[in-house]
Amino acid sequence: MSSKPTASMMERRHPETTHIDSLATLDMLTLLHKDDKRIADAVEACLPAIARLMDNATATLSRGGRLVI
Repeated sequence: MSSKPTASMMERRHPETTHIDSLATLDMLTLLHKDDKRIADAVEACLPAIARLMDNATATLSRGGRLVI
């Protein structure tokens, strides 16, 4: 499976929020927070790779290199 999301992945409805409009406010916030936590946990697992990327980019830029994004 590719790590890059496809258009259909990004545009489809989140299955756990199909009923969000019928939830009480606290339940709605709890559901959204739960999903936000999953995102934060996924990013946390990538922090070593992100740090290496930043260190390499900083070293390259300090030597007059360019960062192309």
